[in-house]
Amino acid sequence: MAHPGPTWRDRQRAERQFYDNRAAQEADRDLHVADDLHHSTQGISLSVLRARCHLGPSEGMRVLDCGCGTGMAAVLWARSGARVWGFDISPQRVSLAKKRAVVNGVANQVSLQVGAFEELCYQAESFDLLFGIHVLHHVDVAKAAREAHRVLKPGGKAVFWEPMDRNPVLRFFRRYAGRFGIVKLGSQHEHPLTSRDLEDLSAAFGGRARVHNTGFYFFSLLDRNVVRYRSRALSRLLRGLDLGAARLLPPLRRYSFVGLVELTK
Repeated sequence: MAHPGPTWRDRQRAERQFYDNRAAQEADRDLHVADDLHHSTQGISLSVLRARCHLGPSEGMRVLDCGCGTGMAAVLWARSGARVWGFDISPQRVSLAKKRAVVNGVANQVSLQVGAFEELCYQAESFDLLFGIHVLHHVDVAKAAREAHRVLKPGGKAVFWEPMDRNPVLRFFRRYAGRFGIVKLGSQHEHPLTSRDLEDLSAAFGGRARVHNTGFYFFSLLDRNVVRYRSRALSRLLRGLDLGAARLLPPLRRYSFVGLVELTK
């Protein structure tokens, strides 16, 4: 008899512990956020999401930052004029995010709490926009999709920047993460979004789901997971290969490590 896999609550507990531990390592970092969106990975992702999904002005927008982490994106949204709510499974990361909001002078625009995507505490039709960077692949996607649809206002959007399971080469190397010099950076139960996950998202939103192939992020993973950014010259070369492949061979973008998921209610 096959042993049952972990439940979504088992995954929640493991994710909470993993990111609480990570928050302890991040506690001494500078909490100031530069005005330049390209100061951070989250800033870059935020600018791409806004441009590709035609989100328009943020002034007065009610935004839910899903998996808010240490609050980088929440600060950026608040600075652009949005009223921001956010949640994260890690109490320690939420604590850091609240401090970051204070340090950056936006605490009156940001409301953050500990919570799970699968059981949101917000009222139905509360938000104009749901936003997240690398969050869906940590949760029960079907449950989270239903909750996302519930709390969105009619006509609202949910946009997520997520790793994808479309590349067979990456799928092969994921099997050996933690061995042969390939560093495993993620948590125990996370997985890139599969075709089944995308079907669950689309079903929850009545088929109003799109995946944007914004670029080709592939060779840079070698730098992150194997070379570990030890050579600036090699880093530039690998980023250049990704940019060149995306520009010269657009069909390759489908096989990027990350993609942009856009859902409309």
